[in-house]
Amino acid sequence: MAWSMYLGGQEPSDAAVPATADDLSRLPPAFLSVGEADLFLDEVRSYAARLVAAHVPCTLKTYKGVFHTADIIGYDTRIGRRMSGDYLKALMAALGSGGQ
Repeated sequence: MAWSMYLGGQEPSDAAVPATADDLSRLPPAFLSVGEADLFLDEVRSYAARLVAAHVPCTLKTYKGVFHTADIIGYDTRIGRRMSGDYLKALMAALGSGGQ
């Protein structure tokens, strides 16, 4: 159901859903985060493993007891701030500012 909502009834394409691609080796480094109570937990772990197998640098962060969109719904909680901080550090590192 979530994929259907995201894709608007269209079939997944490699551009919209890179995890569906057969060859992941040309993808950029990835930062993935998921809560241990997230409905996409297994999918995210599988995707991370495929990226690593394709020699794509990948960081996977899991958050204990966290559900899907907890960082948005609980943006002003300790875990929400931690998740947002982790995203920001990863983005800054990717953009070359070293996360400072």
